[in-house]
Amino acid sequence: MKLILLCAGFSTRLGSITATTPKHLLEIDGEILMDTFFKTMNLDFDEKILITNAKYFSQFRSWTIDKGVEVYSDGIESKENRLGAVGDLLFIIDELQIDDDILVCAPDHICDFDFNEFLGDTSSSGVAIEKDESKFQAGSCLTMDKDLITRFEEKPEKAFSNLYGLPYYFIKKNDINFLRNVPVAERDNSGQIVKCLVEHTPVRGVMFHGKSVHITSKADL
Repeated sequence: MKLILLCAGFSTRLGSITATTPKHLLEIDGEILMDTFFKTMNLDFDEKILITNAKYFSQFRSWTIDKGVEVYSDGIESKENRLGAVGDLLFIIDELQIDDDILVCAPDHICDFDFNEFLGDTSSSGVAIEKDESKFQAGSCLTMDKDLITRFEEKPEKAFSNLYGLPYYFIKKNDINFLRNVPVAERDNSGQIVKCLVEHTPVRGVMFHGKSVHITSKADL
């Protein structure tokens, strides 16, 4: 199994804070956010892969020294030309010709998961109970039947359940090619990974009941 870290966004909502440094490498309470993320990761991988953009490539390369993480750039230099989360995932899958189960994470969202719960015979995605309806409009909403996700929408106008999608995705190797069905115009948000998979194959929802932090604004910092 391979770990793929999606770090190719330009973090424009953080303003000048991320003008030269990606939010994943910001220091929070004396610790770099990426180091905090790896403290929560309790799985072993054949390979750890980080995909970023041309702007932040050198910073990530400096951070990964002696960390066992391979860094790749999608070659994009501006937000206007970004590939999007799904686009970057497909880019690195094709670039490295990946034919293996993968765990895909957006490491600006920190949760104290037992990641072993993601592993199984089907693809799976992180799920949390959310009481603040306003968060669904900037995130995702879903429904489940027992432990299988039955409906998934990215940024819905109105929440249709209290279940919120978290950006952690375990994808079986036989399901990877389904992601190519995501229209290019809809590849910006990582939640489209789940939306697409649910339409083609069983996807298990892994419930998370603890605290989580998603760094999207200065207030989150």
